[in-house]
Amino acid sequence: MALGKDALLEAGKPKTEVVIIEGGDVVISQIRADDYMSMWDDPTNKKTGEDGKETIDMSKFTPALLVRCITDETGERIFTDEDASAVAQLSQKIFKILADKALELNGMKGDEVKNSEADL
Repeated sequence: MALGKDALLEAGKPKTEVVIIEGGDVVISQIRADDYMSMWDDPTNKKTGEDGKETIDMSKFTPALLVRCITDETGERIFTDEDASAVAQLSQKIFKILADKALELNGMKGDEVKNSEADL
């Protein structure tokens, strides 16, 4: 049986997972589709190669993803978009743990990330 509008909206709510790091727990949430699309369209997350083609700049994209994914227990963001550069200053160990979970939880691990340098 096909899902109705309300059932689909309920089933499609972002899921969360808790990541344990040194010092405590961090809640990572799936991002909403509108956040996902705006991240791919954001020119600050892109770079232009020597050949003139635009690609996703993962050094900018990943912190931008994290500020959207790190939430409190209720799913509310604890960072603003402007906090991306601060999040990029986390230790590499903590950043990698959080980034790996955010990419995995949002379906961006594997081919999508591997092809992130592909032409836009």
